[in-house]
Amino acid sequence: MLVGRSVVPTVRLRVLIPQLVDVYKIFEQKPFTRDQLAKAMNFKPESGGFAQKVSDLQNYKLIKKDASGNFTLTEASVKIFSTTDKTQLSEILYTVVINVDLWKSIAVKYKGNIDGVSLIKDLIDLTGLDEVRAKEQVDNVIKEYMKDWEYIKNPSFRQERPSPRPPIAVIKTPEQQRINPTPTTLENKLKEISTSKWKVKWTFSMSSDVGNIRLEVDDETTYDAALTLLKAIRGLTTDSHKESELKRGSDYESK
Repeated sequence: MLVGRSVVPTVRLRVLIPQLVDVYKIFEQKPFTRDQLAKAMNFKPESGGFAQKVSDLQNYKLIKKDASGNFTLTEASVKIFSTTDKTQLSEILYTVVINVDLWKSIAVKYKGNIDGVSLIKDLIDLTGLDEVRAKEQVDNVIKEYMKDWEYIKNPSFRQERPSPRPPIAVIKTPEQQRINPTPTTLENKLKEISTSKWKVKWTFSMSSDVGNIRLEVDDETTYDAALTLLKAIRGLTTDSHKESELKRGSDYESK
């Protein structure tokens, strides 16, 4: 991410370090290609998320790229996965954090106790932001910096699970079509599904004033869930919540 003219990694160490564990186990100090790195990190080489993480790993100086385009783990990375001493690990991680220029300036001055008002002035001096932009970004800068600072104090190689997405409802149909996703439509489709013997997945998606709903129906458990959803939708579309209040543009389609 950019903070004025300063480049700061977008993905934090608590996410990146655990994803390097398998890279270290497979390659240690041997060179590897970009595709090999993607496979070891369980990414598709062409994905945007992987490209961002490669950039961030380089900004933290956890990996380095040679003239031939291959990568190797840096000395700091090898040390991280070679030690079992928590104090030593924290010291190594500190050297990684201060490879990021803005993080280094904050760490040297504040460590883990940041004065937001003072930091606004620092952002103006260090990043070229004007006062208005510095005030807008200061809270996010503190939040992201503190994630790395806390990781230094409590490092872990356990991968974080992605945050659960908001509940959504779905029903995949074999035919290519768009149908207005009213409760009646859903009810009719569920009747069809109940006799399909789960040979296909059905996907239904719709939006209401309480948000998006998505559910894949391909067995009795998800079928029951869809029936529960239908009852809930019927409750929302009576009196003060009419069917017409369902957001226009919702669609029901095969994927």
